[in-house]
Amino acid sequence: MSDRSSPEILLFDDGILVKAQKEKREKPTPELVESIAIENSGREKTNVLSDVIILQIELGKFEYLLPSINTDGTFRIPIEDMILQRLHHHYGSWTKPLPLVVISDGARVIRQRIERMFGLGICVILDWYHLSKKIRDLMSMIAQNKTDKASHIKVLLHLLWQGKVKEAMIYLKTQVTVRNSTKHQELLTYLDKHQAEIIDYERRKQAGKSIGSGRMEKAVDQVIGHRQKRKGMSWRPQDSRALALLKVLELN
Repeated sequence: MSDRSSPEILLFDDGILVKAQKEKREKPTPELVESIAIENSGREKTNVLSDVIILQIELGKFEYLLPSINTDGTFRIPIEDMILQRLHHHYGSWTKPLPLVVISDGARVIRQRIERMFGLGICVILDWYHLSKKIRDLMSMIAQNKTDKASHIKVLLHLLWQGKVKEAMIYLKTQVTVRNSTKHQELLTYLDKHQAEIIDYERRKQAGKSIGSGRMEKAVDQVIGHRQKRKGMSWRPQDSRALALLKVLELN
């Protein structure tokens, strides 16, 4: 999918969390605050997760997708069914594989969703922004000092920009003096796990094709983040997703 002339249909998929509203709101007496603190100790904060999908419907034009909801905020149909329905709507009943290209941040849930829908034959690309950020974040803990970190990041990003994952892993194993072995192994595991999704970004960029999920990051902010992630806000699933659906209608 790095050839300028090869047709493709882009699909972006990402989830966004907003703070969930408590079932009951009571006046925060000292006793209540203490009981809540005890009850919530060791628990993760509760959030409402919504997935936003962008599907390319023609050259330069995209459709924003979010499943319709029931009165309690649960989705009426699985996200997979919604995506397949919209693909059929725009591209008919295809007799040969669609030239679908999925660009994502590498989240397991998205990869598994794509596999359930299409099997293993779909081109999935790890977004360059998330890949380069992962390298920078982990190398901050792996390298011995700032000078080494800058040098290693430069080499690793140069190799990965050209899709040379094996060479990057060899460099990590042989040329890096490790300060944190746990993070070093984490980076090696990350590159190995996403090896099939790391492409020749340079070649694809030269072909004028997308290599990142900037469009997706903007979309989740437009649909949910900008309105719902303000200070002090909390949401019920039905309210969060209903408002997001209205925004999707407006954007489309």
